[in-house]
Amino acid sequence: NCITYGVLISAYCKSGKLDRARQLLEEMRIEGVKEDVVAYNMLIDGYCKKGHFDDALAIMKDMLVVGVKPDVVSYNAILHAYLRSEKEIDK
Repeated sequence: NCITYGVLISAYCKSGKLDRARQLLEEMRIEGVKEDVVAYNMLIDGYCKKGHFDDALAIMKDMLVVGVKPDVVSYNAILHAYLRSEKEIDK
């Protein structure tokens, strides 16, 4: 179910295995488990924390395509990553 997948996605993101976490999201679709904003947010945050800004944006685009609306957490993760990257450029 969605909660089980969410726990697994969170664990993979925290351990830096973002590709596996993303595969689980795909597996949810295949198994007919409805993806939710929480699962997407975990992936977006995971990619942002690793500095993979383009991947985070791709996940956000994917969520829009499948009809999951980004929420304040989604946008905050993206904005926070962008601001961090700007600070690194200024150094």
